[in-house]
Amino acid sequence: MHLIGEIKGAHGFNSSRIFCKFSVKCGVNWTLINGNDSGETYEEVADEIEEFAVWDHPFDLHYKCKAIRGWPKFQIEVWQADHEGRYSIAGYGVGVVPIEPGNHKMQIKCWVPRP
Repeated sequence: MHLIGEIKGAHGFNSSRIFCKFSVKCGVNWTLINGNDSGETYEEVADEIEEFAVWDHPFDLHYKCKAIRGWPKFQIEVWQADHEGRYSIAGYGVGVVPIEPGNHKMQIKCWVPRP
C-alpha cells in the first residue's frame, strides 16, 4: 500500500501557536518499506481571523502486508506554546486510513485535555 498526502492543518484550539506530532501505527503483519512513519510539523501561528493553522506537511509511506489485520492508523498529538514559549499538549486523536483506494480527505477529531 502506498500512502501519499499531507497534514493540512488544524482549527478549534485555544492557542495561536501550535504544531502536530504524528505517527502511523500498524499491526505485526505490516512492514514499512519506505518513508518516515512518524514526525512533526513546524510551529504555525494561526490566523486570528480564520483561526486555522496551516501546516501542509507532506508524507509518503510505502507498506507491504501479509494480511489485512492491523490496518494503519494515524495517531496525532497537537501541541501548543504559551506566551512564554512553554509547550503543552493541546489535543490528541486517531484516524483510520480509508480502506478504499483513491483520494480521501480525513478529518481527525481531537480529545482536548482539561487543566
